[in-house]
Amino acid sequence: MEQLPDGSVKLKLKKPIKHGSEDIGELTVREPKAKDIRTMKIPPSTDDMLTLGGKLVALPPSVIDELSIPDTMALLEVVGNFMDDGQETGSKL
Repeated sequence: MEQLPDGSVKLKLKKPIKHGSEDIGELTVREPKAKDIRTMKIPPSTDDMLTLGGKLVALPPSVIDELSIPDTMALLEVVGNFMDDGQETGSKL
């Protein structure tokens, strides 16, 4: 994983996947915004997190479904790390 200056994360896949005729060997996961999690349940399910991951890499669920388990876990880790970066309620700036 590589943190990019714009806050997104580049994730190199252990097993590249196909999207049409394109081979995908890495994913760039953009930082989520409120609109991305508007309908997400708290706590989120694995399906919620994979759906969010697909939005953040701009790929349809059918492509995300083809990720290997290790690559899926890495994507979930990146998405989860974005969710953990918020300020604690009641803390001062």
